[in-house]
Amino acid sequence: APVTTQDLVSRFKSRLRGPEDKNAFAEILKKISKIQKTNGHN
Repeated sequence: APVTTQDLVSRFKSRLRGPEDKNAFAEILKKISKIQKTNGHN
């Protein structure tokens, strides 16, 4: 099964320590959602 955003969030939340980590994680999520859109997944 494909990895969902929820899976990523739950996996990485424990590793996020400061605001910089959270910002970097948010950027990754944005990139993932852009890739999913260009692949035709809504």
